[in-house]
Amino acid sequence: MKKFLSLALALLMLAVMLPVVSLADTTEVEVNPQNAATINYGATSNVTYKFAKGDYGKLQAFLRSSENVTFTAEEGANFERLEIGYHAGQDVNLANKTNSTLTVQGFTVTGDLFINAADQKVIVQNNTAGNITIKTHHIDNMDIQVLNNEITGGETAFKYGIYIVPNTTNYDLTITGNKLSNIKDHAISVQGNGDGSAVTAAKSIAVNNNTFNSYGLDGKSNRAAFKIWNDTTLAPENSQTINKAAAALAASIKSSNTFSKELGEQCIAALFYDSGVVKLDPPAEEGPTQIVIIDRTEDTPKTDDQKNPATGANDMVAAAAALMAVAALGMAALSRKK
Repeated sequence: MKKFLSLALALLMLAVMLPVVSLADTTEVEVNPQNAATINYGATSNVTYKFAKGDYGKLQAFLRSSENVTFTAEEGANFERLEIGYHAGQDVNLANKTNSTLTVQGFTVTGDLFINAADQKVIVQNNTAGNITIKTHHIDNMDIQVLNNEITGGETAFKYGIYIVPNTTNYDLTITGNKLSNIKDHAISVQGNGDGSAVTAAKSIAVNNNTFNSYGLDGKSNRAAFKIWNDTTLAPENSQTINKAAAALAASIKSSNTFSKELGEQCIAALFYDSGVVKLDPPAEEGPTQIVIIDRTEDTPKTDDQKNPATGANDMVAAAAALMAVAALGMAALSRKK
């Protein structure tokens, strides 16, 4: 009996301790408009910052060396501008955060959603923003994902809808499921190395299942759904024509995204540096509606079962014929009797 009680007590103690361990592994911090500006976002790793409903105005959240951080917002949490990541001016000696993931999701920002990332993996998803900018620390083999966001262009329209500055090489870039509207210049722009201090070459780029409603609103020529430059593989500066890898990417962009029929002639599918212009396919024209005119004066061919318009159905005609035959036989009979 004592052994049974000891075992039961041990299991009970373990059950009590499990939630504590779970809480120790995962930290969630509640953020509201009153404490958002005073939180030290760079103090904790493995943390989720959850923003409650409210108006936050313009907010900066510097992570410094914190790893595996998630930012998420409830519906009704609104921002004029939101900047997340390392401080480009102060964190110059920031170490690359390998095996770290930065996630930003669920935010509503009227202006720029700006992300400076030193993490190996960056996920920006399910946000609504005037535009999204992602600039990275010099860290190779990054995985950058921009998923299912709605880009509104803001009240005055941003130059770019999604602006990526990798500053790195051998990175994977996935841009999928986004809706882009009201963009002045290029809808998606990838500037290989923004300050010229890094040699950049994408390992893979996928741009698919996006909806391009309106871009190139400044009316200038060759405004692209996707532009890349300063990429040593896809868009070297001295290239006069696009290479096979760029051609394959352009073909994929044209075939796997949705383009509004209202786009102007200045809008193209892709631009590789400034010489690799890939035009959109012209929108399919709808054929004229076929109108069939029926001449009511023409006689409609009669079918075997058609009713006689003067006497009724065909069975009435047959009955009349039978009566006539009976009458004829009766007349013949009377003639013989005479």
